[in-house]
Amino acid sequence: MRTPKDLETRLEVLKRRDAFDQDPSAFCDHYESQQQALKALIVSARASLASVALPDEVMRYIAQLCMKLGTDGLRGELGLMRAARVLTAMRAQSVTSIQEVIDVAPSVLSHRLRRDPLEESASASVIARALRDMPSASAQAH
Repeated sequence: MRTPKDLETRLEVLKRRDAFDQDPSAFCDHYESQQQALKALIVSARASLASVALPDEVMRYIAQLCMKLGTDGLRGELGLMRAARVLTAMRAQSVTSIQEVIDVAPSVLSHRLRRDPLEESASASVIARALRDMPSASAQAH
């Protein structure tokens, strides 16, 4: 989780937390249908996860991105592969695309970047810049 950067989102988080603190049962009742829908989505995604394909071009993209970012070892790649597959399953798709990798990369790789402890640069912006600089998906096939 990241701290929300916009005022409206921050206020919504505060209001929801306050509502929970005031009456946890009412809060849970209010969100019960959303929780049940999310639960059904997770169960369905879990059932289809083993059949989600990860094409070579997507694995190549993952490896190139991690190399570009200078991540240590292969844990970054493995984490991206797993998270992208999960997102694909959550989206009820059968083949992982580069878009799923792009969507999960900040949350998977933020803690894997080598950083100077004195440097204040935000890892999410470093990852976003690397994603922007990556070759297009069509160029990955070559």
